[in-house]
Amino acid sequence: MSTDVVKVESNAVATHDIALAADSVLARMREVDHIKKNVMKKGVDYGKIPGCAKDSLWQSGAEKLLMAFVLSVEVAEVEDVSSGGEIRYRVKTNIIHRPSQQIIAQGVGECSSSEDKYMWREQVCQNEFEATPEDKRRVKWFRGNPPYSKQQVRTDPASISNTILTMAKKRSLINGTRTATAASSVFTDGIEDLQGVIDIESADAEGGPPTIRPPQEKPKAKVQPAPTAGGAAISDAQRKRMFAILFKGASGDDDRNTRATALKEHLSAIGIADSKAIPKSQYEGIVEYAEEIAKGGDNA
Repeated sequence: MSTDVVKVESNAVATHDIALAADSVLARMREVDHIKKNVMKKGVDYGKIPGCAKDSLWQSGAEKLLMAFVLSVEVAEVEDVSSGGEIRYRVKTNIIHRPSQQIIAQGVGECSSSEDKYMWREQVCQNEFEATPEDKRRVKWFRGNPPYSKQQVRTDPASISNTILTMAKKRSLINGTRTATAASSVFTDGIEDLQGVIDIESADAEGGPPTIRPPQEKPKAKVQPAPTAGGAAISDAQRKRMFAILFKGASGDDDRNTRATALKEHLSAIGIADSKAIPKSQYEGIVEYAEEIAKGGDNA
């Protein structure tokens, strides 16, 4: 494979004037925490990695944050920095504010076939292990109770080239999303690809058999159920008040449409398909979000 830089798409990061006041920054951080608690699912959108104080943001969680904040992602540049027998890619992505089409952040992600999880694989059988040259096989020990070992052989780098590129893109997306949404206070960089290498839930295992846990009662869902005919949805008067707050001070039809789109996508992100179906229990929180949109445009 050539070591020349391969540019998929190259655009200089645009300067922009989307400046956030202190209260808007705090509102954005609260919104990230709200989405984590009410929309995301542990083990699907984020996970806990042993040794990390904060939860790790995964790809599906990053995509939900992008949707909630009206952002999109594009691959700006792909660099093939492979050398010798190593496959390595570095990917840069732009995080774009959809209504204004301004680039507000850039993510960088890199992946290499020399990383331990890609460099080695478990043997197919004992005969394969014994037939593999000594410098391309190993016995690796893992923490456990008791500790245990696995026989592994080297992976052919060319056979996982696409996997390396895909992982570099994923890391770049997550890195850019955390920067654009001020999510670094809630999440650390995605270590989703470590799943299967270390036990996501337990610091006592690393790559070993999953920890067996007794059945546990499922926690009650934090997302409110869909409104019923019994009057759980907001009234027309409440809905009119919400939109009056949303459109307060709007400069024209374009501004009103942009604000309405931001609110609609926020509702969609928290599982509400129509403003008429907003549960009364979530009304005040959504009104606060509408106020933030009105104060700072759709950058709230």
